[in-house]
Amino acid sequence: MQNESQMRAALYVALRQVEALRESVCWSLSGDALPAGQPEAMYSWLQSQGFGNAIRLTDDSHWKHQMLSTTVDGAFEDKFGRSIQSLAPRWFSPGPGLADIGASRSGAGWSQSANFVTTSAFVRLLGCSEQFEMDVLKALFQYRPSGVQTNGPKLPLVEVEDAVILEVPRLEGDKQIYEKPAIWTWIRRHAENNVERDKICASVFGFRTVAPEFKPKVKQEWYEMRNAIAHGRKGVEMSLMEYVDAEVFVIKSMFHVAQECQEKHYLII
Repeated sequence: MQNESQMRAALYVALRQVEALRESVCWSLSGDALPAGQPEAMYSWLQSQGFGNAIRLTDDSHWKHQMLSTTVDGAFEDKFGRSIQSLAPRWFSPGPGLADIGASRSGAGWSQSANFVTTSAFVRLLGCSEQFEMDVLKALFQYRPSGVQTNGPKLPLVEVEDAVILEVPRLEGDKQIYEKPAIWTWIRRHAENNVERDKICASVFGFRTVAPEFKPKVKQEWYEMRNAIAHGRKGVEMSLMEYVDAEVFVIKSMFHVAQECQEKHYLII
């Protein structure tokens, strides 16, 4: 196993980043994320989560956090062979200023748990938006595979069936095969890319995925922030009001896409 004498900046910073995330997980869970109760209730919950080594603590002002962090630390040490705190200690830094960079990149740590919760929810919020757009495209390829109709008879108004959105593919080896529609087997991979998905929506079905009141670059800015968080590129501080702004952007854009589907394709999403 690599020790401190073999550790350089990249590994050290990454380990500090992982430790900061752990601190936020334990600190956040020890708040109101779990039902209120006495230490015995926490002990039972930890056991239900797979921690047979859960410890019991007496009731004091910080018993929840102590019980969580000590139990999780113990499980990690049992599995890895060393505690997470010993891997990249603050007092052993291979370069000046590196001790704080890992935690800074994570946007987490015991002192940044609120930011950890907000930014984690933000990543999931944009994931929700992505899945909605994927569902919309799948439905459009099922019901309106020809794209925007410029002539011909008016199409009947159709409601998307649950079976289209919730289809579970069958497996042929490692390949996922879809039938509603069959083309989704091939095009799904392209649609999973945000840029490609936007291009398909615009070029084939004639609408933007961003509500008209927002400039297209707003979506790009949100995703740049999301990518910085998800890929650990830098610590992103996100206020609760910014999270609300992201919610407004996502929901207004969803309503816009649904309206475009109904007006241009006579498809109720």
